[in-house]
Amino acid sequence: MKHETDDDKRIEALIRSAGRRPTIPAADLDALRETADLHWQRLVAAERRRKRRAQTAYALAASLAVALIGAGWWLDRDAPAGAAPERVVVATTDSGEALPSGTRLDVDAPVAVRTAGGSSVRLDRGTSLRLVSRTRLELDRGAVYVDSGPSSAEGTALEIRTPSGVVREIGTQYEVRILAEAVIVRVREGRVALDRQGPTEFAGRGESLTIRHDGTVERGTVSPSGPEWSWVLDLAPAFALEGRTLDLYLDWIARETGWRVSYADEALARSARTIQLHGTIQGLRPDESLDVVLPGARLDHRVEGDTVWIFRSDS
Repeated sequence: MKHETDDDKRIEALIRSAGRRPTIPAADLDALRETADLHWQRLVAAERRRKRRAQTAYALAASLAVALIGAGWWLDRDAPAGAAPERVVVATTDSGEALPSGTRLDVDAPVAVRTAGGSSVRLDRGTSLRLVSRTRLELDRGAVYVDSGPSSAEGTALEIRTPSGVVREIGTQYEVRILAEAVIVRVREGRVALDRQGPTEFAGRGESLTIRHDGTVERGTVSPSGPEWSWVLDLAPAFALEGRTLDLYLDWIARETGWRVSYADEALARSARTIQLHGTIQGLRPDESLDVVLPGARLDHRVEGDTVWIFRSDS
């Protein structure tokens, strides 16, 4: 049996003298529960994405094991007679595994690699693609998304060969997707050229090209932040948040989501270059991370069409 000490008695008397605390209003309790539930959902979603990426890495490793076994055949097939096959590294996986020219990727789950030239290349589920060289990819089925960065280095621009023609980038973000009845090219940023029999077709930001098997080309429009790009966000490269400034973080958000960033006032736009951020957004999609990052800087956001507005949370 525990004996009550003088300290215990003094603490008990102090608590009693404080009286009953007022009851928390029901609305506040509901808000607390909603916030806790939202935070829990984010934690669960982040853990699911972590597991999915681990499974994707395993699937990619398995596909690479098969692809690399036959890499010598692919390399020799493309080499001119009497020439040594090109065995340069074309790309690397997230885990740092080198992918030489000739590697074929057949993926059951979305994966991301980075080319030797620095481009982010993301493959949707069910995609079959061959790394021909540092600047050439061959897409047999599925979809590939390319982000060559705000400014591509000279001589690193990619071309993607498809059954309907060759898609050449001119410093951009774009998707090439093979369907049963056509090949679709969607441009999120920058410009691409489609080389085929006949005149070269060009497409810029927010435009799409649908190339039918009979050679006809249909032009259309696509929102840079529309649902067509959702699968790309799941494969976005990680952003090291700790110690970075708000403007750098929002530049990354804009590039990954297709949103244009606008500030509520000029003073906030200027201060974005000095506001330092802390923490980590590991496991969160770029669009999800805003709900975690901005409150720490006493900021909030609102999405209107292709624009995300940033404003002070007390305004």
